[in-house]
This record gives sequence, structure tokens and C-alpha cells, in this order.
Amino acid sequence: MRAIIFFGCFLFMAGSAWAQFGEDPWQPASQLHPTPPRSYYGQTPVPSAPESLQSFDAWYQQQRLQQRQRHERYQQEARQHELNQMNRQREYDRLRRGPLRPY
Repeated sequence: MRAIIFFGCFLFMAGSAWAQFGEDPWQPASQLHPTPPRSYYGQTPVPSAPESLQSFDAWYQQQRLQQRQRHERYQQEARQHELNQMNRQREYDRLRRGPLRPY
């Protein structure tokens, strides 16, 4: 019963915080992402579209570069971890065999 009350309070607090930031989750999608205004009868869109495409392309390339850097860093850390494990195994193999001592 306490868990249900706690969860209800959590949902209430999250909802009030969401409302303070002015986010309305029930807005239709057309208001959330306005398309560039077009003239009637199928004419061409406003000329600001190429700049937005260029800025999106630059953002996308930056995301790709950051993802590649994260991947390379992860690969390097994985290789370093393997080397550390191999060194630890070699060190274990060099230890003298005998009765185990606590310290």
C-alpha cells in the first residue's frame, strides 16, 4: 500500500514539474514541429529550407564523429583491459605453488 501511495506522489510531482516548464504533452504534432510555410497551390517552400538542411547535415556529421570517437575509445579501453588481464594471468602463473596463506 505504501508503494502505491509513493508512486502516486511521484507521478503527481513529476506532472507538476512538467507543467512548470510549460510543456503540454497533449499538443498536436503539427504544433510541436512546424513545417516551413508554403504558398497555396503547391508553390515552392520558403528559401530558408536549404540553410536548415545544411545545419542538420553539420549536426549529423558532428554526431557521427562523436560516435566514432566514443567507439574508438571503447575499443581502446577493451584492448587495455585485455592486456591487463593477460599480465595479471602471467603474474598468477609465476607465483610459487604451495599452501595458501591468508596474507
